[in-house]
Amino acid sequence: MPKADTSKRKGSGGQNAACKELALRIEHFFTGGLKIERKTVHYIEDTLSLTDLSHLCDIMTDPNHGEREVLIELLFFPDESIRVHLESFLQTADWIQEDEYRVLFLLMERNPQATLLFPGEKPVLLAVPPDAAAFFIRKLLISKRLDSRILEAVDTAFGHQETDFSDQSAGLTVASRVKAMIRHSRVDITPYGIEALCAFLTRFPIDSHEFFPCFSFFLAFLEAPGDENNLAASVSHRRSLYLKGLEIGAHITLQLNGKTPEIRILSGARLPYVDTEDLMNKIDLIDRIASRLFL
Repeated sequence: MPKADTSKRKGSGGQNAACKELALRIEHFFTGGLKIERKTVHYIEDTLSLTDLSHLCDIMTDPNHGEREVLIELLFFPDESIRVHLESFLQTADWIQEDEYRVLFLLMERNPQATLLFPGEKPVLLAVPPDAAAFFIRKLLISKRLDSRILEAVDTAFGHQETDFSDQSAGLTVASRVKAMIRHSRVDITPYGIEALCAFLTRFPIDSHEFFPCFSFFLAFLEAPGDENNLAASVSHRRSLYLKGLEIGAHITLQLNGKTPEIRILSGARLPYVDTEDLMNKIDLIDRIASRLFL
């Protein structure tokens, strides 16, 4: 197992202590139980034809099993609650990518056990393989740095709100939840991305029940290519694309009216599927965001 050399880093003693603390916290999550969603259970049962979940241990201990890697990704992906719990701690140290190996080494020294919590089933206890632990640590994105301007905007916006009592965050700080969402998004931390995020955090009403649905959509919006010189132009262009999709959907509906599936097959018509409800929801979200950011 690779071991990172942190001896020459500034303040390496404190960083080693941070790595040890993170390893202990991860072990706590493992022993406390990793919650597996019902849709994940259905996928495992349907794809692997695995009706007895206790047999997961047999697959996990077989390095040559064809579905083992898929299972690791399904069972050992840190959920939002874990990511939010760790966010404040991750802000306290200067992490680099090599720290992942150090944390992994310290964690595996403890021979961690994981309790898998399946809905409506008995918990499954298994020894955590090194590659599963490595996958879990890698997905925490500990070395990803959030720009100081973004952190300041989050703290300014949510500093007065001590806790977030939503189901996802289990009473943790709202600021930690927002920072974790940014850390685990694919938004490029470019001047454009920083400016856009700061604009949202300073102008959108944070006490509104609309904040998190709109913020999740806004992060996804920033992940896609757009006009990186003009946020308003990007928003307007994306809205136009959604409207175009609705027009296509309406045209398809007209073509389908009065035609049975048999007639459509015989005519050779191949019509694309358009989720008009999803497009209308996106237009609603983008209008809410635009009204707060640009009006």
